[in-house]
Amino acid sequence: MEMQSFNYPASGLLQKEVTQVAEFLNKNPTFDGRDTVIAVIDTGIDPAAMGMQKTSTGKPKVIDFIDCTGAGDVEMGPAQKCPEDKPLELVGASGRTLKLNSNWKNPSGDWHLGSKPLYSIAPKEVIRALSKERTEVHNKKQELIKIDIQRKQQQLKDDDEDSDETSDYKEQFKALDKLDGIYNDHGPLLDCVVFHDGKQWLAAIDTEESGDFTQVAAMGAYKSTGDIGMLCKRHLLYFTINFYDNGKILSIVTPSDTHSTHVSGIAAAFYPEEPANIGIAPGAQLLSLSIGDQRVNAMETGIAHMRAVNAVIEYNVDLANMSFGEPSSVSNAGVEDNVGATDDTKESEEKETNSMEKAMRDLQISWIKSTESINVRDKLVSDLTASSKTEEDKMDVLIAHLESVDTYNRAAFPWTSKCGMTTERAIKVVEIADQIVEKTQATALTEPLYASYNEKKATDKEKEAKKKVDDAKEQITNALKSKCYAAAFLAANNMFTEKEKEIDVKTDDTDFKEKYKQALDQLVAWEDYNGSGMENMVLSLTLLVLEKKYAKALNKIFSHVEDTPLLVSNVKEHSAMSDLRDKLIKKLGWALWTDYLEAAAKFEIFEDYENF
Repeated sequence: MEMQSFNYPASGLLQKEVTQVAEFLNKNPTFDGRDTVIAVIDTGIDPAAMGMQKTSTGKPKVIDFIDCTGAGDVEMGPAQKCPEDKPLELVGASGRTLKLNSNWKNPSGDWHLGSKPLYSIAPKEVIRALSKERTEVHNKKQELIKIDIQRKQQQLKDDDEDSDETSDYKEQFKALDKLDGIYNDHGPLLDCVVFHDGKQWLAAIDTEESGDFTQVAAMGAYKSTGDIGMLCKRHLLYFTINFYDNGKILSIVTPSDTHSTHVSGIAAAFYPEEPANIGIAPGAQLLSLSIGDQRVNAMETGIAHMRAVNAVIEYNVDLANMSFGEPSSVSNAGVEDNVGATDDTKESEEKETNSMEKAMRDLQISWIKSTESINVRDKLVSDLTASSKTEEDKMDVLIAHLESVDTYNRAAFPWTSKCGMTTERAIKVVEIADQIVEKTQATALTEPLYASYNEKKATDKEKEAKKKVDDAKEQITNALKSKCYAAAFLAANNMFTEKEKEIDVKTDDTDFKEKYKQALDQLVAWEDYNGSGMENMVLSLTLLVLEKKYAKALNKIFSHVEDTPLLVSNVKEHSAMSDLRDKLIKKLGWALWTDYLEAAAKFEIFEDYENF
């Protein structure tokens, strides 16, 4: 069947006959806007749009493209030179190795490097389409990982169905499903290179994410060169550039939407071959001023308005058009600051005492906690223990001693240098903790003679007895927890070596592992009895990693993060969890996710405007 061709009725799009514009132009053909400049304050004109290339007199249609929002700004790094053995290679801001174009002229040899996430300067339609494509590619790679795990699982014999290896494969499937839940396509990270050719600043952008600039042409500022580049060929995303602050800022200018191009077409489009599509003033030149900030869904900001007005004055435009509007967020939305919030009330001051002996003893106990000298600390502990008149006094000394040596950072993991522990201190912590438990458990396990305790009806004697039991329970809990962290450190210190983002099991030192497991079991049993229900993620994760149950440890992290909201009080713990997550994924050999998490970390510095 032969297809019929139809001409779109473009004459109906711009009613020049009804408005008598056509008649006016026929009588006055030179009154078409020539020698005038119209500033279009909007989303930014598409630099490659048809009708936006020349005026009716042959002048460039757009005299400049300016991003007034700052969304396209790239802060370039300090000048650096290529190494002598690799005269055209540099490590870019993205971490990729950049191979430079030998045809670029750079007399000074100074190169400035930066990077820009494409999604921070691309229209939402481009982001939506590109993200869909990239996610499909990612999902295919994820399926290949699952297929490989399934193949390994099927190779096991039927009688190994309940083996640890089979269980680990199941945990890996579960972990991969969890990882799917955290996947978020951040888009391409574009490396930018800026240099001076002796006459002007030039820039090149790696739109392919390959690091290969050998065939990339450097661009100059549009105002002086008329250069137009393409960021995304498949989606026809074109751009121009500007330089500010003597090349320290590269501005990548892209349209945030099609509205500005539409408005500009009505005002001044010029189609030599299609008269019906010509705008009202085809002879006028345009100044494209983008106020649609990509970081806030193409909404305009006050700063963008101010910059646009400054540009209107600077370019001495004859007419400024602003037909821009959109739904706006509520101006007073957001999180209210806790202004004037009172600090936590201080603990009540110690009761005054007339006993100089007790005051001196308290001072000496504080010295135990603060002294850096091991010899001084041990001497104080020995003297104060010998002079103690009651078991409570001896316990005060033991607890102070434990606090002085237990310098473990609870937010760090045992195999990291950030934990702050040493082997000598860890051994001492275990020793002191055992002493505290031995001396305290008799009191802690003593229940009141009455079935239920009522604070209001209790006698002073009953209250004192209850306090002793509660204090003893707390002392045991703290001692066992310190012991677990110390034992975990000893086990990890003898089984791991830390490399950058790697876990490397050295040996199966069963002695240290068993001691740690016993310490953990002791704490768990005590918590079950005491009903404290504390979450010891660091401790339990340490044990899983010691047993090489990497996938199970990974799933435990996912579950914990899901159940524990990120707060100021636990931000260090979440950070430690994230660090261990990355190490476990690398240990499991999932390069797809290792690369994704490394790329995601680079994008964190660009996410300041997510909740703008």
